Amino acid sequence: MEQLDKQQVSISLSHGAALPNSVLATTNLAELLNRAASSSNGITFCSSARQGNPGYFLSYRDLLLEGQKILRSLRNLGQKPQDQVILQLQNPRHFFASLWACFLGGFVPIPLGVELNLPTEDSSKLRQAWELCNFPLIISDVKQHEDYTVVKVEDLLANEPDSDWHCGNLDDLALLLFTSGSTGKPKGVMLSGRNLLASMYGMARVNQLNEQDITLNWMPVEHVASLVMFHLTEVYLGCEQIQVKSELILQNPLQWLDLIDHYRVTATWSPNFAYNLVNERLGDTSQHDWDLSCLRWMGNGAESVVGKTTQRFLQLLQPYGLSPTTVSPGYGMSETCSGIAHSNDFYCNMNREFVSVGAPIPGVSLRIVNDAQEIVPEGEIGLLQVKGATVTRGYFQQPELNQSIFTADGWFNTGDLGFLQS
Repeated sequence: MEQLDKQQVSISLSHGAALPNSVLATTNLAELLNRAASSSNGITFCSSARQGNPGYFLSYRDLLLEGQKILRSLRNLGQKPQDQVILQLQNPRHFFASLWACFLGGFVPIPLGVELNLPTEDSSKLRQAWELCNFPLIISDVKQHEDYTVVKVEDLLANEPDSDWHCGNLDDLALLLFTSGSTGKPKGVMLSGRNLLASMYGMARVNQLNEQDITLNWMPVEHVASLVMFHLTEVYLGCEQIQVKSELILQNPLQWLDLIDHYRVTATWSPNFAYNLVNERLGDTSQHDWDLSCLRWMGNGAESVVGKTTQRFLQLLQPYGLSPTTVSPGYGMSETCSGIAHSNDFYCNMNREFVSVGAPIPGVSLRIVNDAQEIVPEGEIGLLQVKGATVTRGYFQQPELNQSIFTADGWFNTGDLGFLQS
């Protein structure tokens, strides 16, 4: 295929707005929590939607305090900046306190889901991550196999706070997110403070979130969208966040709406499957007394977005005050710090064959290429590649794989297909 003449044809290349220099003026992530701690806002944790059993509240000030206690304990155990620490915690309060302890000390947290029936064979995600990272410390509140070096989070909290935070570099490794390992070998996605800050700003900017918002997340806290878009972004903004036990919504999806109404939530998210679960429940239940007019933004991502499902969701909930402009399909992955494209016009294009996931956030660019790495004309399906401030520098301890996932000119191969359309 001949090189395209850019003056003759629109090509599949899309740039987000420029990333303001002020976004990266913060020297480390600890400053974000310290700033949020000056307000009265924080996190409400919910394990039940029943009346008379409200969630409990943890202010950002107290989150900082708990993080500082764990920080001192980790230093006493010999942890140094850039040491990895695996977090395998059922209690979300302990998870976030341990996460921030790592950020405060310059340690690298590795959030892993809790395997309640922990396998002992080498195929477990914990085992593979532990071995790949050279047997790091594990902070846990569940029983582990005797081979692992485990500390109980309760013991770490039994210490005086340490306010001497590590002052690192925004390009230092800040977070390791292990993929699900569909190929049998989980990969550790390396994310820096720069990646995370750019993602927080982009999420807030394009979806017009601010410190007055109240967000709700019910997906597992180690999920990249839950962690970056629905925890770190809220700390960045200093706004209220609601963290809900996943099983609560999976057992009864309509409790998602109960909680939105009760807490007057303005922003939330879910993969497409939960929108469908709500549709199924609403189709055979009596009327409810929800007032969903508080919602301004609902993300739909982390899996394929089905337009008809989302359209039906909006139709069923319109009588409860849900605006047709609320649902926002999006696209992202762990390698891009979660969402890098968010659509704000789904309601205008509900009948499209393919759902638009919107334009890229500030600091991020997208392009569509063919097998020869040539940019294709606009509207032509090809390979989706990403470049920008939120994109990982690669996979931990896998140099050969890292060479294959980036092009010679620095674009990350997502492995997904797509097309761009004005």
